Amino acid sequence: MEYREASGWLKESDALLICAGAGMGVDSALPDFRGDEGFWRAYPKREGWG
Repeated sequence: MEYREASGWLKESDALLICAGAGMGVDSALPDFRGDEGFWRAYPKREGWG
């Protein structure tokens, strides 16, 4: 079954990146991007990236 295959990929992975679009955010307890406690302040850019 497809979900078992996907489960295997997740178990073998080192990380999981979840991207959220419009409608996902502060109401879902995710940090916003521009506020005082915004995403870019809470999770600063890693050295050597970008």
